[in-house]
Amino acid sequence: MKRLCLLILLVGCSHDAKRENPLDPALTPAVELRAVAIGTTGTTQLDWSPYQGDTPFAAFRVLRKIQGQEQVDILATITAPGRTTFTDTSLVLGTLYSDQVWVVNAAGFEVESAVQLLNPLYLPPVQIDILTLDAATASAALTWTPYHGPRFKAYQVRRRTQRRLPPPDRHLASANHSQ
Repeated sequence: MKRLCLLILLVGCSHDAKRENPLDPALTPAVELRAVAIGTTGTTQLDWSPYQGDTPFAAFRVLRKIQGQEQVDILATITAPGRTTFTDTSLVLGTLYSDQVWVVNAAGFEVESAVQLLNPLYLPPVQIDILTLDAATASAALTWTPYHGPRFKAYQVRRRTQRRLPPPDRHLASANHSQ
């Protein structure tokens, strides 16, 4: 009798049985994500592998997190299974981001991709080519190499004045040594 029960358990637990649990991670695999910062446009291009799950597809969720903060933003919910790209145009200069894409199946089960860290986008400083000072008119003329990168708004020319220091004292100290 024990052998019969054991045989029934072995046959009933066969690995050839079809997986039907919609919350089974094997039926909804994660996508492979690639994130590239595009310096010429100041954007991030996200591309991921197509959905390969056996459970019906519901959506891709594109997520972004600012490093050092707890909040995670959902940038987009994409319901077309054939769309596997997203361009993030809302980057803030000098900010370190991490991106992820979650796959959601029809039963609501979510699987997250690996996190992709992106280097922050920085604007290079403007290089002054020529600086000409004219003491007679108390003016300065300057030329610089134009900036041709992303997110350009305007140039700001600023002048800093430096306070003149009094001439140094020739006599710094006196000392009288008596015993």
